[in-house]
Order: sequence, then C-alpha cells, then structure tokens
Amino acid sequence: MSEQRHERNQNNFLVHGGILALASVLVRIIGMIYRVPMVRIIGREGSGYYSTAFSIYNILLLLSSYSLPLAVSKMVSARVALKKWKETERVLLVAMLFAVGVGLVFALLTYFGADFFCTKVMRMPLAAVALKWMAPTIFIMAVLGVLRGFFQGLQTMIPTAISQVIEQIANAFISVGMAFALDMPLVLLLVGLIYIIETLSDIIQVCYFKLTHGKRIFKMAPIHHHFEMCGWSEVKIWTVFVLVTVIMCVIAYFGVRIWF
Repeated sequence: MSEQRHERNQNNFLVHGGILALASVLVRIIGMIYRVPMVRIIGREGSGYYSTAFSIYNILLLLSSYSLPLAVSKMVSARVALKKWKETERVLLVAMLFAVGVGLVFALLTYFGADFFCTKVMRMPLAAVALKWMAPTIFIMAVLGVLRGFFQGLQTMIPTAISQVIEQIANAFISVGMAFALDMPLVLLLVGLIYIIETLSDIIQVCYFKLTHGKRIFKMAPIHHHFEMCGWSEVKIWTVFVLVTVIMCVIAYFGVRIWF
C-alpha cells in the first residue's frame, strides 16, 4: 500500500512539474513574440529607456517579494503534512498582510522615487515615465507571490502555471499597447478594468472547465456571481467594484499627467 502511495505521489509530482515546465516554455515564447512589435514601435531610443527602467524595477521587485513564494510554500507544506489546517489558513493570512504592506511600500517607493533613480542614478530622465507605469505591478507581484507559494505548498502547480501564462499575456498586451497608444486609449483599459475582469473571468472559467473536464476556478462566472455565492451581499460587491474603479481612475489620471 505504501509503495502504491509513493508511486502515485511520484507520478503526481511529475505531472505538476511537467505542467509548470510547459507554462515556463509558453512564457518564454510569448516574451519573445511580443518584444518584436514593441521594439519596432518604440525604436532603439525607446528600448534604451525601457531597459533602464526595467533594470531598476527588477531590483526593487527582487527586494520586495522575490523570496515570498518559497517561504510561504515551505510553511504551508509543513503544516499541511501535519494536517494543521487552521495554522495553514493563518500562514496565508499573515503572509498576505505582509505582502500587501511590503508591496505597497515598494510600489510607492518606485513611483515617487522614479525621477531620482532615473535622473540621478542612471542619468536617463525619460526612463522615469516607464518606471512609474511599472510601479503598481510590484504590489500585484507581491500578492501573487503569496498565492503561488500557498498553492505550491498544497502540492499543486496548476494555479502557478496558469498565473504565469496569464501574467505574461497581460504583460505582452500592456507593453505593446503602451508603446502603440500611450496618449489616450490605454486610459480606457484602466477606467474599464472591472468590465475587463468580468469578461476575462468568463473566458477563464470556460477554458479551465474544458481543459480539466468539468472543474471550475470560480463557483460561478462572471466573477460577481462568484462573490455572491461566497456570501457577499450586492451592496458589498457594488462597493468593492466602485472602489476599484475609483482607484483605477486615479491611476489613469496620474498616468495622463505624467505623460502630458
């Protein structure tokens, strides 16, 4: 019996490892594809500014949340092995609060320190525009890092693989979109983020349902129905969606101010 369990665990490890490896390959392919039109649009000078901003961004991202997935994964797996489910939930909650705090601090540091980093340190003032646009993703990556570590601790790599692919696809669309339409159209994406999330939740639900032969990511799609089935009232859903839209409008406003 123990041999069968060991073989099953080994097969499960190989399957999830294969899924993660496939996701990594897809991420690399998408990365190679989107850089071609982006570089053609922004040219060599724009590529230089982008590379400078990205090098600063990468350092700040590493400092803020690079080790979070591994740390959360180890703590969660240790408690799951002992079947301490309450402690597992507590680890997720504490790690998420830490990620939100650290991610927010480093995102604000990146945004408000962009001019200093690019002008005083790198001697490329125009790279500050790109760095300021990248700043919010430091907060997002910190939160995603905790979620990835949590699912890895539960011995499932599927959410991590899916999030990596979706993250790279979003990165491709945003990078090319910013290069092509920095003047105004991208502002509409920020202002209409809730509508985009609602649409994507439907697409993700259907694709995942087909790929896994009946499993679901959300209890119901679009995503506001998922929140309803989780016990949220209509007033709470409306309030959260309005707050998100207001925050996105503020980000869009400052984006326009930066560019113009």
